[in-house]
Amino acid sequence: MKKVVLTVQALALFKLAQNHLYDIRVAVGPSMLPTISEAGDVLLVDRLTPHIRGYRRGDIVLTKSPLNPQTHLCKRVIAQPGESATVDGVQYLVPQGYIWVEGDNKDHSLDSRTFGPIPEGLALGIVRAKLWPPGANMLLSQSS
Repeated sequence: MKKVVLTVQALALFKLAQNHLYDIRVAVGPSMLPTISEAGDVLLVDRLTPHIRGYRRGDIVLTKSPLNPQTHLCKRVIAQPGESATVDGVQYLVPQGYIWVEGDNKDHSLDSRTFGPIPEGLALGIVRAKLWPPGANMLLSQSS
């Protein structure tokens, strides 16, 4: 019985850390090429830092899609609240509580250029590093 209790406690701590500190996710698709491969890099996602300092321009973020909350997107923050983003010569002001995100591979990315700024509440965290494949252990976001 003691082993069961210890196992449940360990799982609870793991889930707490996953929900509030760090998470591991797989990114698949061409929208962040060449930064993240389309084959499926395993990424370390920092869930804590955004609660402390928010999201900053240049951060790579994991976010729920505003078009389908069951789908996750991996994009780069291009503009923060109060800043503007330009699409086809038109400037869009990013309102408070929102961020403007775009894929690094502009020709193959569904992002804010299509659906506009996204609420910061849809963002799940900052992608910090590639954990897999081997040799791809690369720091992605350095700001803290």
